[in-house]
Amino acid sequence: MCAGDGRLFGSYEALEGGLTNDALVDLTGGIGYRVDLTRKHELPQDLFARLQMQDKMSTLMSCSINVIMLITKSLIILSAPSM
Repeated sequence: MCAGDGRLFGSYEALEGGLTNDALVDLTGGIGYRVDLTRKHELPQDLFARLQMQDKMSTLMSCSINVIMLITKSLIILSAPSM
């Protein structure tokens, strides 16, 4: 997160939402890499080995979920007719 983000929103407390990857890049100045686990056909074959290698190098990693998709799926399940 850069100082400009805090100024833009008035304070860091006013920040809400956003992507974890973007926040970590802003915070560390590092390079972000995103893997979408829902697209199984696009996953690298050696994904686990890559994660292990990054872990050995003390890489900062995170994971997140798409809350909007979860809410949508829940609404679909809840609105399904009962048998």
